[in-house]
Amino acid sequence: MSDITFYLILVSKCHEIKSRDCEDIFQLGNTIDGVYSIYRNGSQYDVYCDMNRHGWTVFQRRFDGSTDFYRDWNSYETGFGNVTGEFWLGLDKIYELTSSATYSLRIEMEDFDGVWKYALYSNFKLGDKSTKYTLNYDTFTGNAGDALDYCKGYRFATYDNDKNNCSMLYSGAWWYRGCHHSNLNGLYNTTIYGKGINWYHWHGYYYSLKTTEMKIRRIDCEDVFKLGNTIDGVYSIYRNGSQYDVYCDMNRHRVCLQMHARKLNNIQEYS
Repeated sequence: MSDITFYLILVSKCHEIKSRDCEDIFQLGNTIDGVYSIYRNGSQYDVYCDMNRHGWTVFQRRFDGSTDFYRDWNSYETGFGNVTGEFWLGLDKIYELTSSATYSLRIEMEDFDGVWKYALYSNFKLGDKSTKYTLNYDTFTGNAGDALDYCKGYRFATYDNDKNNCSMLYSGAWWYRGCHHSNLNGLYNTTIYGKGINWYHWHGYYYSLKTTEMKIRRIDCEDVFKLGNTIDGVYSIYRNGSQYDVYCDMNRHRVCLQMHARKLNNIQEYS
């Protein structure tokens, strides 16, 4: 089979794939921020995609205080709000996404002076429902300071499901550890100690941030390419808690090409 024929087949197969997250949607040529449909475990639901950064799936967004984030466990587990505005996607969906592949978490924050900062976490994942969606990640980079470190290894809590009573004390829902260095689901635009949308390492406990977005993106051949690897070949990525070797086409570093190129090289395929 000629190279030309091979790549025509790949393009055809790409369009048959149901998008698993915003990265898949971006790889299909959608480059405008907005609401798109993804498919997980046979179900379809809408998500907000940040396409400026090549397909990040947003699971929390706040910018004007129009949505009440002081809610019970069921609301946080299943999600609430409107993905065109302020919303929380749902712990069950975040768990399902992060348990299916290796994801990075990016938190972007804006204060009321229009200053933006970010925190980036590698290998971000949540535990399952039995762990109350325990928070885990590997490394931090960014210019906002690591206010999530205090949460690492702790379970999510709401005012009706919190053994330390932190959620009620600080009017939020978060991975509290008696109690917090961050509180991004706290009250909007308040100066009450610890109750606002706090990121302690930036503005402390008396300042509530104007805008926050929490978003995740899958690690794959494109990320390997961005690390400076420009030669076609076999690289290791992670899926479902396991390490796999994949063949990366660095001339066309797109996810659909990497998935089907594996068949050509007799390397174990994943879905």
